[in-house]
Amino acid sequence: MRYRRPFKIWALTAFGVHTALALLTFAAVWAMGHGQAGFTWMYLLIADFPTVWPTMELIGDSEAIRAIFRPLDQAAIGLGSNVMFLVIVVFFGGIQWFLIGGMLGVTICFMRDRIRLYRQPSV
Repeated sequence: MRYRRPFKIWALTAFGVHTALALLTFAAVWAMGHGQAGFTWMYLLIADFPTVWPTMELIGDSEAIRAIFRPLDQAAIGLGSNVMFLVIVVFFGGIQWFLIGGMLGVTICFMRDRIRLYRQPSV
């Protein structure tokens, strides 16, 4: 009960920062407009290593996901794959960073409480 507030604050902060970086990456890839720009997503894929890479292998190559984003590729070249990367990175990487941020917040709060406990003057 005691550590719910720091968990929420740190978790939402990490999720928000991760989502902002994903949106900025999406905008940068879209603004560059050439095929090599898609490699910019590698920076976020490295930051989201344990979750997003296997998800890309399992879900990103499936025909169902391709069918969802194929109309966007026909509307503008490369838009479908860029939006697919955005959705997968924000969802799965966001879950990962939400949990990492929450655990970090609880750990910092726990360490702060322990330091206060040991600094109390003994009677």
